[in-house]
Amino acid sequence: MEISEISELTPAASFSLNPLLVTGPLHPLSHNSLHPSHHIPPCRDKPDGSLLYDNHIDTLDVMSPIREAPVSPVPTHRRILRHDEGGHITPPRFAQTHHHNRFSATPQPAKSPKSVHFAKPRWTTKDFDFGRKIGEGRFGKIYLARVKLTGHVVALKVMSKDFIVAQDLVLQLKREINVQQHCRHCNVLRLFAWFWDDTRVYLVLEYASGGTLGDIVGVRTCPEPEAAKYVADIAMALRYLHHRNVAHRDLKLENLLLTSEGRVKVADFTWAVYCGSVQTKRTTLCGTLDYLAPEMVSSTQPEYDTSVDMWSLGVVLFELLSGRAPFECSEPKDTVKRIQDASVDMPQGISPPCEDLLRLLLNRDRAKRLSAKEVLHHPWIVGHASDVLKAGSSFGVVQSGPLEKENRQLEF
Repeated sequence: MEISEISELTPAASFSLNPLLVTGPLHPLSHNSLHPSHHIPPCRDKPDGSLLYDNHIDTLDVMSPIREAPVSPVPTHRRILRHDEGGHITPPRFAQTHHHNRFSATPQPAKSPKSVHFAKPRWTTKDFDFGRKIGEGRFGKIYLARVKLTGHVVALKVMSKDFIVAQDLVLQLKREINVQQHCRHCNVLRLFAWFWDDTRVYLVLEYASGGTLGDIVGVRTCPEPEAAKYVADIAMALRYLHHRNVAHRDLKLENLLLTSEGRVKVADFTWAVYCGSVQTKRTTLCGTLDYLAPEMVSSTQPEYDTSVDMWSLGVVLFELLSGRAPFECSEPKDTVKRIQDASVDMPQGISPPCEDLLRLLLNRDRAKRLSAKEVLHHPWIVGHASDVLKAGSSFGVVQSGPLEKENRQLEF
């Protein structure tokens, strides 16, 4: 069965999504109106206009109705004859078989526990109506989908298990899930759940309806105030990730999604990895060539850390302002040479503070490269994106909440 044949996945293949669900903020859901085992977590608007999701993938909803175990029948009692110290038989008494209150003259029913954890149902494709394909990459395709019971709109990333095994990507996929499932930030795309069947693996992702930064650069360049707001959003996401020693390693325009309010969501954690300390520095060459830092393409100093993301942020800013990549050449080897030399011609007409930020990000020496926190304090960002900074002053952390379906460990 081809995943592209949507009609084979669901009878409701031709459904048309409510435009309000696609172009506007996702509608809030009520815990009390849902069956406790069939919902994507609700979301609500934060004061800054971003979405705050109440979601947690491991626990039962404490607000769900308490499910009690059946009351046990009154325990069997037996008549017991005892002898006193003088050897005389005492009157019979009742004894319960429970370990507590063992000898009691009055039979007492067993008490039920206040709550009992039952096995949670598992996600399947039958839980979704599939819509149009909204993206495609090397590792899979992404479809717009809707949870049948709740109407909640999500993005469903679908990957072939045969391809994952053939390309030796099993551990990488598990690492992607492990990293993204723990991210709780309003500028990081959420991974709600994952499941699998005999042939495919499915990731249930937050849907960002505003397209990508690549869509914008494809038709126009960004004025400095607009570019500064995008960079501030990305820097807040990177501050959050780097604080947890996570390097994204594939920060590019196509992986920077936009909400309907124009806020940036960092997406696609295919190459994300934990690194930070000396013991966890990385040497793998991965990502997209135009965005790779000098240390990643170096043959003499291949080790790197989270600072590679800051170089990529500099490349993104350059593209937003100029509409082109700073080191792009017709031949890949020439691109590598320019990256290693950090040879860049600044875009025409940019302000001195903007040029200063670009040079601090596209610095060949990673020790002198700005961190995400330092970017947020740069005068150019403060001057153009104060509203974004104010909204994200508390790290923009999304609080966790319930997700009732079970996320099974991947099996191949």
